[in-house]
Amino acid sequence: MTAAIPQSTSPIPEFCQGIQHFSESFPDFERYGKTPIIAEGESAIADPSKINAAYQTLLMADALRYLTLQVTGSKASGHPGGFASQVEAYASLVMLGYKNIMTEVGHHAPGFYSAMFLDQSLENMEIYTVQQLRDRFREQHGLLGHLSGFIPGLLNPAGPLGQGQHFAMAAALLHRQTLFPFTLGDGGMGEPYPMSAMLHFNTAFPEVTNFLPVLVWNGYSQEHHSMVSTKSNMDMISYWKGNGFAEVVLVDAKDFDDQDQSGDYVDSTRFSLEKRLEFTQAVLEKWIGRPNLP
Repeated sequence: MTAAIPQSTSPIPEFCQGIQHFSESFPDFERYGKTPIIAEGESAIADPSKINAAYQTLLMADALRYLTLQVTGSKASGHPGGFASQVEAYASLVMLGYKNIMTEVGHHAPGFYSAMFLDQSLENMEIYTVQQLRDRFREQHGLLGHLSGFIPGLLNPAGPLGQGQHFAMAAALLHRQTLFPFTLGDGGMGEPYPMSAMLHFNTAFPEVTNFLPVLVWNGYSQEHHSMVSTKSNMDMISYWKGNGFAEVVLVDAKDFDDQDQSGDYVDSTRFSLEKRLEFTQAVLEKWIGRPNLP
């Protein structure tokens, strides 16, 4: 005897269970979003200059931003701001095929767990839906509040500030043809360890250039005095170059603001779609043609 298995008639995919808010649609999805920009069998965007590339990278960035808020909101605990402020950078690296991303920020855990949910790594923990992602956050046998290296898909733990870049530098030394980006928080820049560690590493191994610190600052630091929020763009470029970096790549969201937001720091989600795409395109293209990227 064969039993009939009822099929879901919901238009919402099963993995979306647990999402609390849905928009009616995303503008221009039929035009730019229906055909995947990464071809089947490939692992990266072939032509980052296409508007479809920026559009689908923005879709990933918004998914990461939303999931990060959902995860922290599920337990009214956690730090969404740091990771949510750098999702365009994270999504761009992934869409360009640079997926060995680490962090020195324990508070970026909700965002990294969200990223591992999107790439299905968390299915190894029997996390298949957004509801399960939320339920397992900050639980003893689930997704710990600070980043755990035991979580499938993650390459390093992140607890104390200044820890994660050591994993990125070691990985870069051992795997010379692979790029290892790592996210660096504005609070971490108030510690002496991250920059001094990279300077010492460069002195010992000047030929190893395949690790990439990604610093995103938004004018706020949740629990640290952040020197970054007091510095201008030129001050920060000078700071990095003064500590041994030959090239500093800068993308300032302020340059794309069409909503007349006050101050040096702006919310890119408030831009028009045209300007959001221009901002995302700029982030994508800044990674292209860098002389030290494998």
